[in-house]
Amino acid sequence: MPPEALALNLRSLKLFGMAQAVEELANQGSPAYQAAVAILDMLIKAEVSEKCARSTTKSRARDSLHLRIFRALILLRVSSQKH
Repeated sequence: MPPEALALNLRSLKLFGMAQAVEELANQGSPAYQAAVAILDMLIKAEVSEKCARSTTKSRARDSLHLRIFRALILLRVSSQKH
């Protein structure tokens, strides 16, 4: 992955310091950067996947809460109509 793409992905994950370090090491042609590119790529993919999973879990929890509230409102309405 090109250093610009790595830095962009890191910034999208709000990892600004890491993005700056990647850019600096890439500009220097550092052997440390060359050795770390594959690992960084895997870590970014894992972080994006985890973030997506957390987002999905939060969305499901929010939907579940809304459904429970809706059911409670229906029960209240039904019980108030009986009286």
